[in-house]
Amino acid sequence: MQINKERPSYALDDAELDALIKKLTPKIRINAVVAAIFGFIATAAGVMFTLNFYVFDDMVAALGYGTLAFIAGTVASITGMDMRRHKRKLKYAISDSVVRCALSARFTTIDKFSAISYIKQDTVMLSGLIHRSWNTINGSDLIEGTYRGVNFVFSNLHLEQVTTDNKGNEKRVTKFKGQWLTLSLAKPMTFGVQLRGRKGRTGQSTVETESAEFNSRFQIIAYDAHTAFYVLTPQLIEQIIKADKKASARMLISFDGDKMHAAIDSYRELFEPADKKLFAVSNIATLRMQMKWDVNYIANIIDEFLANEALFNAEGV
Repeated sequence: MQINKERPSYALDDAELDALIKKLTPKIRINAVVAAIFGFIATAAGVMFTLNFYVFDDMVAALGYGTLAFIAGTVASITGMDMRRHKRKLKYAISDSVVRCALSARFTTIDKFSAISYIKQDTVMLSGLIHRSWNTINGSDLIEGTYRGVNFVFSNLHLEQVTTDNKGNEKRVTKFKGQWLTLSLAKPMTFGVQLRGRKGRTGQSTVETESAEFNSRFQIIAYDAHTAFYVLTPQLIEQIIKADKKASARMLISFDGDKMHAAIDSYRELFEPADKKLFAVSNIATLRMQMKWDVNYIANIIDEFLANEALFNAEGV
């Protein structure tokens, strides 16, 4: 197993990781509470400043509330940054000490693993899988490597639409939150095929397969029927149904050029320990089991696609 890293790995043994978790998680929790309290105070003081300045014409009171808003906002900002710094340190420690081990146990070669990087914005946009109603992209745990002889790229992905009203209030709406997976095809495709999961959505397919279950799960969008059925062989249809069941979330898939993209709208992040469990008790064995489950979640979905040798030229398990 080979892992090339963009930064040195600082793997800790279980005792060291346990001590770090116990040290940092209380600080994260306290900073989160303080930031929330002072953020609320800053907002309330800002409202009172506006009322006294523009409505009541009370400059003295407005100055007092403005000062309070500034101080509270500064405290909220500092504690928020401190919380994010501790979270990042803990994220790196868990990635280096636990996630890398889980990855090495399942995947052949990992050429890159970055805990704070994510799939390229151009990849998401050019795939056409997710409607361009989002304007902010974020993510984590970028993995690039080879599995069963096929190149793959994976990351968590969070797409939001961020707007600001005329009063300066920010509104964030999640458009996609889940996982993005890219696999290299054995040979480029001239025309693309898209599959859009129907969970909670409707849409008319350009073609329909002989599988009623597949038709009920996916809207099929293809340039022509010949292209669609070249990709959607009975075997692959069965595999995609299995992958969809294993994902337990709405899945969007595209076959285009020399890549297959799959967007899994699971509304959760992999490789993120549950905060409540982490705050309550530092259990490294449980943490390792969770990260192993997350790695297998990805690998099991990939396995279903790679069963189609014509598309991927995958090696046997």
